[in-house]
Amino acid sequence: MSQIDIEFKKISLLPEEMLSFTLTSLSRVVNGARIGQLTLKGRSTIKTPHYFVNTSRGVVPHVSQDNLGRYCSVGGVYVGLEDFIEKQPPQTPPVFSIHPQNGGSRLRTFTGHEPDPFLILGPRRFPPVDMPLTNTNSNESLAVCTSVGFGSMTVDFYVDAASRLKPDIVLGPGDFVIGTKVSVKRSDKMGDRTTLWIREILAEKQKAEHISIFAPILPVPLEQQKWYLDALVDEFRDEIEGLYVMDAGSVIGLPESLNGLPRLAFTNPDGPGEVLRQISLGVDLFVLPFIGKATDGGIALDFVFPPPTKTEDPTRKAIGIDAWDNELSTDLSPLTTGCECYACTKHHRAYLHHLLSAKEMLAWVLLQIHNHHVLDQFFAGVKASIENGTFEEDKSAFERFYESELPVSKGLGPRIRGYQTKSMSSGESKKNPKAYNNLDHMARNLENNMADGLEESSTLDASAGAERLEEHARTANQTMPPARNPIKSKPLAKFVQQNCLPDQLFSFEKNWTTKRFPSKSPMRISETVLTSWLCPTSVFSKQSSRLTLTTNDRTLASVLNRAGRRTTASVEEW
Repeated sequence: MSQIDIEFKKISLLPEEMLSFTLTSLSRVVNGARIGQLTLKGRSTIKTPHYFVNTSRGVVPHVSQDNLGRYCSVGGVYVGLEDFIEKQPPQTPPVFSIHPQNGGSRLRTFTGHEPDPFLILGPRRFPPVDMPLTNTNSNESLAVCTSVGFGSMTVDFYVDAASRLKPDIVLGPGDFVIGTKVSVKRSDKMGDRTTLWIREILAEKQKAEHISIFAPILPVPLEQQKWYLDALVDEFRDEIEGLYVMDAGSVIGLPESLNGLPRLAFTNPDGPGEVLRQISLGVDLFVLPFIGKATDGGIALDFVFPPPTKTEDPTRKAIGIDAWDNELSTDLSPLTTGCECYACTKHHRAYLHHLLSAKEMLAWVLLQIHNHHVLDQFFAGVKASIENGTFEEDKSAFERFYESELPVSKGLGPRIRGYQTKSMSSGESKKNPKAYNNLDHMARNLENNMADGLEESSTLDASAGAERLEEHARTANQTMPPARNPIKSKPLAKFVQQNCLPDQLFSFEKNWTTKRFPSKSPMRISETVLTSWLCPTSVFSKQSSRLTLTTNDRTLASVLNRAGRRTTASVEEW
C-alpha cells in the first residue's frame, strides 16, 4: 500500500469533527508548488491549490445560493463577521438569533449556503477597509468597519461568536496593521497580542464542536515574530489545523513542523499571474477578490493554464474581455472560445453587452458564473501541471502569453456601498456618479415645442399639401432654446448683443467679475465665467486652466477663439 493510500485510509477513520490536510506531491516539507487534499466529513473534498469564494455580507455577489451550487463548483466560502454586527451592541445581531435544526451551523443557516462547501469565518471582510488612525487594534479588541461605520470588536466577542456560529474553519485573531508601515516595536507588540489571542481561542475550541482553527502568520520578517512562531511550534501545533497569511512571502522559511499544514492566503492578487507566483512559493488556498472586481466591471475573464502555444502575434493577450465594448454588440460568439459554463453555452457576447447597456442584473449574474468557471478550470490546469512536473515552465509561458492585470472597464458596475470603501480626503470625488440630473431646461423646451406646435397646427387644414405637412413636422420636432437667463455684467451684455446671435445665452453668478469689452475687440474673461449652455448644442467643459467649448455655431466659435488664451472653441457638425 502506497503512502498516499495510507493517508486516505487515515482520513476515513477520522472523527466527524476533524479536518485533515494531506500533501500528495513530492514537495511534502519544502517550499514550492505542491498538491494537497483538504478533507472534512460532510463537506466537499478540496484538492489544492484551489480557492475559496469571497462573499459580501455572507453571500456571493450577484448569484443566489441555489444557482451558486447549480452552476459553480464551490469548494468553500469566506465570511467576515464584521458584516453582521452593525447593531451590536445594544441589539443582538440577527445571525445569533437563528436556531438551526439538529444543532447545525447558525452561520450556514443564516446565509443559506448549501451543506457541501466549507464555511470559513474571519473577523473582517476581504479586502478589509483601511482603518483611520483613531481606530486601531488594542490589547482586548479588533478594529472593524461595519455597514454603519468604524468600531471595535472585542476578542472575547469574536471567540464566543465563532463557538456559537459553528463555521467549519475559524481564522484565529491576529494583530494586523492595515494600510500603514509597521515599525520594529509595533512588530513585537503584534506577536505578543496574537499569541495571547490564539491561546484564548484555542481554549474556547475545547468547549466547542466542529471547529478548526487556522493560525495567522504575521506580515513581518520571521525574525521579528520569532517568539510567536516558537509558541506555534511548541504550544499550539497540536491544536491548530492550518495557517493563513497576509503576505505570500511569509510562507518561506517557516519552521519545518508547520510545513504540513494548509496555507490560506489573503494577499489580494491582481490577476492569475500573481496567483501562480504565490503557488510557486507554497500557498495552497486563496481568497480572490479580483473575480468579483472583474464581474462588477463587466469583464469576462479569458485565460487558461497552461497557456496556448505562442502565436506569431508578439503582443500579450488580455486576461479578460470588456463586455461594455460596443464592438461586441453584434458578436454572436460565446464569451470565451471553448468555455462550457452556463453563460457561454446558453448566451453570447452581444446578448451580454445588451444586458449591461440596459443595466439588467442578469448581466452580472452571467458574468459571475462565467468568471468562477474560468477560475475552476485554471486551478484544475495548475494541479495537472504540478503533477506533470512542468509547473515552472508553464508559469513562465503564461507570463509571456498573458497580460498581468485586468483590462480597464469602459462602463460602470453596481453602486459602491459605504462599507466597501473609505474616503481618504474631504475633496475626494464621489465613488458613484449622479444617477439623476436637473431636467428643468428639458421641461421648458417641451413646453415651448408644444406651444409652437399648437400655434402651427392652427394654420393647417385639410387642404395643406405634403410639403407643408413635412415642414410642419420638422418644425415641431426642433429643440427650442431654453428661457433666457439674466446677464449680470452690463459691459458683457452689450458685447453679447453686438457679437452673438439671439439664441446664444450667457449665465453668470452675481459675485463673478468681468472686464469691459469694446465692441469686436478680443474678449478676455476669467476661467470660471462661462458656466452653462450657450445654446442647446453648445457645451462647456473645464480642463486644467482652460475652458473648452464644443458648438455647431461657427460664428460663436470664431468670437470665442479671439477671447484669449484661456478659452478654446471648436466646431462640430451635429
